[in-house]
Amino acid sequence: MDNISTPPPQSSLFSKRMTIVAALYIAFLVTLIVLADKGILRVWLLKLQTFPYFDKIGHFLLLGTASLFVNLALRCRQFKIGSRPFLLGSAIVAVLITLEECSQIFFVFRGFEWSDMFSNWLGIFVFGQIALRLSPPPQQEESA
Repeated sequence: MDNISTPPPQSSLFSKRMTIVAALYIAFLVTLIVLADKGILRVWLLKLQTFPYFDKIGHFLLLGTASLFVNLALRCRQFKIGSRPFLLGSAIVAVLITLEECSQIFFVFRGFEWSDMFSNWLGIFVFGQIALRLSPPPQQEESA
């Protein structure tokens, strides 16, 4: 992966904390996915779906937050396809959630929807851009 940029030097404490936050949040998401796949959340989710667009807003916020935390943990590392830069954390989250969303075809209590996928991708993109703005600035090297 020669075209992945090296992250700028930043506070290693910030990066370590964000790695822990990202790992805990991903564990939370995996737990939600497993519970949904087993149908355990079905009654609860049906009640929440009485709110307009709850499902789509939920996808946007849940996956957007994952993108934010993963990008900050990776110090907003980027790679290029052609001349276009992409956030590595956003790409990782997008690939994994796309696979997960497609896997819903095989579960009785789940269902694949393109609108869910679009909400996921939109959240990943928007929160990735927020991560770029929140990322600590590179530390200045001291001149001798």
